[in-house]
Amino acid sequence: FDALNEFAPDDAVFVGDAGSAYYVGYQAINIRDKQRMLFSVAQGDMGWALPAAIGVAKAGAKNVICIVGDGSFMSNMQEMAVIKEHNLPIKIVLLNNYGYLSIKNTQSKFYEGRVYGSTTKSGLSFPSFTRLADAFGFNYEIFTNVNHLDKEMYTALHKQHPAIINCVCTQNQQIL
Repeated sequence: FDALNEFAPDDAVFVGDAGSAYYVGYQAINIRDKQRMLFSVAQGDMGWALPAAIGVAKAGAKNVICIVGDGSFMSNMQEMAVIKEHNLPIKIVLLNNYGYLSIKNTQSKFYEGRVYGSTTKSGLSFPSFTRLADAFGFNYEIFTNVNHLDKEMYTALHKQHPAIINCVCTQNQQIL
């Protein structure tokens, strides 16, 4: 989120989803003068951000940054086709923690550490995001280390093409 704050275009519109995208994004994004932020704060519905980002882009925003978790993103394959068809320059910042982090935390806390269907180790699976980006003709970047975000993040956010920016996060982040 520090890299997003530093390198996002001055007129960026941030659109955020449920889970970590909301918990962290709503608190960590520092909006500058012409930037805007839209999050589904009261509902927490997974998959809301990408269709909302399409609406923002179709309304005329040139720099739309959609922040979504890997779990929520799985609700949105049809929107990928819409983005490509209309060549909308939406940047999908994928917070990739290999599962449903919020659900996993709830299960761990209230079910004595038993986790089901909320991680890749407990029955949840994901496609290759590299192949998915390629299938839809999106640019693709992956970041596995916060020490390598500077130039690459700037470049990824400033291209005028649809993109998936896969930010690999810790799988055991506590929500406090």
